[in-house]
Amino acid sequence: MAADFDDDYEHGNSNNADWKANNYLSDENVASVDDVSVDLELNGETVVEQLDKIVLTKGAWSTILFRYRERDKKTGKFGPPKASLIRYNKFRGCYRKRAAFNLPAAVAKELIDTLTQWLNNDLIE
Repeated sequence: MAADFDDDYEHGNSNNADWKANNYLSDENVASVDDVSVDLELNGETVVEQLDKIVLTKGAWSTILFRYRERDKKTGKFGPPKASLIRYNKFRGCYRKRAAFNLPAAVAKELIDTLTQWLNNDLIE
């Protein structure tokens, strides 16, 4: 899979390369949820850089919120920070990505506002 991703990234097939980057199982041999990362390096170049993470749930099914940024193929510079909520399943001793939900800035802000409102309402009642 990595070779196909490398070819797409090198040839500027960004839609296909982006999809593969978001679904790339770089954590196949990670036995601890604390070691799971979205960092991705191809041909010695970092294309996805993890900025932060918070492990929300641990166990056979773990949920991690990542803050990361991606390198723009055309400019070579990193884009703005992004967020992604990813579910991992521990299978045969290793964590594997099973589902992901990308959070654009506007959606993340709406989520924060909504959760804050809900929690404040619960505290008032």
